[in-house]
Amino acid sequence: YEPSLRVPGFLYDPRKPVAATTGRMVLTTDFSATLLSLAGLEVPDSFSGLDLTLLQGDPQAEWRNDFLYTHP
Repeated sequence: YEPSLRVPGFLYDPRKPVAATTGRMVLTTDFSATLLSLAGLEVPDSFSGLDLTLLQGDPQAEWRNDFLYTHP
């Protein structure tokens, strides 16, 4: 199942003039948290995803080191 976990993720914000990339682990659940944040809404504590905008301009931002994936 590992190949299905390693897929590229893209997020485009036309308000940002400079492109950025990260080598950190990004999960699909991060996109919903990020979209809420970009819309100016609070990300609920119950969300497992992280706001990707936290990574902008801060290489030392606290981020996940691992995650658990199960397949039925």
